[in-house]
Amino acid sequence: MRRIHCRYQGHSLIAADAGGYVKLLFNQQGGTDISTMLANGDRPIMRTYTLRTVDPEQQQLSIDLVRHTPFAGPAGPALRWLNSVMPGDQLQIAGPGHSQYPTYQAQQRYWLIADMTALPALSVLLAQLPKDARGDCLIQVHSEADIQSLNAPAGIDIRWLVSATADSQQQAKMAQQLPAPNAHSNIWVATEFDAMRAIRRYLTQQLGLDRQAMYISSYWRAGRTEEGHKVDKREDMAELS
Repeated sequence: MRRIHCRYQGHSLIAADAGGYVKLLFNQQGGTDISTMLANGDRPIMRTYTLRTVDPEQQQLSIDLVRHTPFAGPAGPALRWLNSVMPGDQLQIAGPGHSQYPTYQAQQRYWLIADMTALPALSVLLAQLPKDARGDCLIQVHSEADIQSLNAPAGIDIRWLVSATADSQQQAKMAQQLPAPNAHSNIWVATEFDAMRAIRRYLTQQLGLDRQAMYISSYWRAGRTEEGHKVDKREDMAELS
């Protein structure tokens, strides 16, 4: 994971908040000069990222980007940019979208699952929890170096799963080894698509919990672009409805 600090101009990001998201705009080569694409009427390639920090007074923000290993073919535009970005480079940003954390039940335990792509959003959520919050949290990262110090209540038991291959099934199995949530638990899950579906089956089919009473989402899918992942998410939701 690499953290990028940006100084921004303009007014569109004044209302941005940590935990919200922005879209980074790229050309086909992974560069950030999209003027030719816009002049030709082409749509820039957009990649969505959670805002880790926002400082409106200094007009600064930070974004954590995960270095995914390409499953086939060349690296995508965001990874090519991330591997070559230097201090002083410029970047086009669209947004922001605001954070959408559920309203949780006070005094109920938390059951939180994330991987590296959702770690920025989870870190903001943890920092906002009541000081007396209690529960379990599982975070999958690529290496020991990716483990971070998080601002979380002492009653949240955080467990780190190190997996260099980002094995979705391994995370799903580890999630089932946590103390099982119940109908009153505050459940928040954000991870890879196949891991999300496996965890959702565990929660809804094995434990019989109401899907509408939890936040569960995928932030990416192994082997798919962001555009392909969006298609998969729509099809998945259609199957559930």
